[in-house]
Amino acid sequence: SSLRPHCLARERLHLWLPTSSQDARDKRGNIVPLLPSDLQHIRDTLVHAYTKATWETYGSGLLTFHIYCDRKMIPEHQRALVSNILISSFITSMAGHYSTKTIVNYVSSMCAWHILYGLTWSLNNMEVDALLKASISLAPASAKRSKHEPYTIDMITAIREQLNLSNHLDAAVFTCLTTAFFATARASKFTV
Repeated sequence: SSLRPHCLARERLHLWLPTSSQDARDKRGNIVPLLPSDLQHIRDTLVHAYTKATWETYGSGLLTFHIYCDRKMIPEHQRALVSNILISSFITSMAGHYSTKTIVNYVSSMCAWHILYGLTWSLNNMEVDALLKASISLAPASAKRSKHEPYTIDMITAIREQLNLSNHLDAAVFTCLTTAFFATARASKFTV
C-alpha cells in the first residue's frame, strides 16, 4: 500500500499513514484555525515521547498488525480507527504463538500509532486485559523463562575466588558483577 512505504522498523510509526488522521477540530466539531504545519509539528513533537528501542519494537508491531489485516482482507479505513473486535481478533491470533510481553508491545504500538495521528483509541479495556491475561497461560514454553536461583554473597564470593584481580579483564568482570548486584538490591529487601 502507498500508505506503508518500505522503511526501517523504527521509521514505521512515523511514516506509515492511517487513511484518516487528526484534523483541526475541537470536541464540538468546530474548526480550530490551525495550519497543516501546526498538526505536523504536533506529530513531530510526539515522536520524542518514545525511545529509539520503543520505535523499533512498535514498528515491528505495526508491521505484524498490517500483515494480519492483509491476510484477513481488512480494508485500510478499518485499521485506524481500530475497532475493539479487530484488536481482540489480532490478540487472539498471537496468543499461543508469542509471549504476552510481545503481544502487549504490539497492541501498544497500535495505541501509539493512533495517538501519533490524533485518532481516538477507545477499546473495551476489560476485554483486552482479559485476552492479555489469557495469553499468559497460552504462551509457548519457548516464550517462558524458568526461574533461576538468585545471586547471593556466597555465589559472588565463589566467583571472586576463581578470578585474578590483577588481571584487568577479571577485575572489570568482578567490578561489574558487584556493582550490578549491590545497585539492584534494595536496602529494605536485601538479606544475606
